[in-house]
Amino acid sequence: MKFPMSCRRCWWKWAYPVMSTTRASVRKVARRNRLHTLWPTVIVRVRNVEFVGAPAGEMPQLDSTAKRLADRQYSRAKFSALVDRQFLPVLHAKGYLKASFGQPQPVVVKEPIEEGAGEPKNLTLVDVKIEAHPGQQYKLSRLEWSGNREFPTQTLQTMVRARVGQPPNTVQLADELNSVRTLYGSKGYVAASVKVEPDFDDAAGTVALRLNVNEDSVYHMGDLELRGLEKQRDGQAARCVENSCG
Repeated sequence: MKFPMSCRRCWWKWAYPVMSTTRASVRKVARRNRLHTLWPTVIVRVRNVEFVGAPAGEMPQLDSTAKRLADRQYSRAKFSALVDRQFLPVLHAKGYLKASFGQPQPVVVKEPIEEGAGEPKNLTLVDVKIEAHPGQQYKLSRLEWSGNREFPTQTLQTMVRARVGQPPNTVQLADELNSVRTLYGSKGYVAASVKVEPDFDDAAGTVALRLNVNEDSVYHMGDLELRGLEKQRDGQAARCVENSCG
């Protein structure tokens, strides 16, 4: 069957792009399947973590912390999160309050192989280099409390071990302020909070920490509803709560 020349031209304009796209898609799928057959799973594992620019005095603890990451599967996002959670506190605890780390830089030290003695196939080992920017090490010049009315400053001060003239351990301070919030909660200030405001003096290498207490409202015990207990145990629990609440 023959088509008029005008119709054949229209058919070719429609069919050629479709045929080209189809051929390209087939080649792409074939290439992906071939790579998947050769390397079905590529495992990237951390062999070693190296710090560049970190203070010499903090290297032993950084290295000790990094050893826990060895043999883990590498992921840039997860590794960056681990840097913030595990490495930064090491420097913050020593007074490097403006410290930061650069992005982890993986360096391949072993390419995937088809067969390995005692190792999984397609294993890639990387050494991860992390550049540290410790900044200045600060010493505490003063510690000031404000906003506390329920408890005197002397009481709160005994719960904090930071000392003037020493590098402030802000990691330890965070735990101590949690204890302060617990103390307030025992008096019904369940929404109390403490905000730390640092005042840096770079020329003197010192920092003043202002601890602003927001006591919020005091809450009293209201109705207590117990569910899922037998009647006898329900009554016993209610009497126990009444006795403890006075």
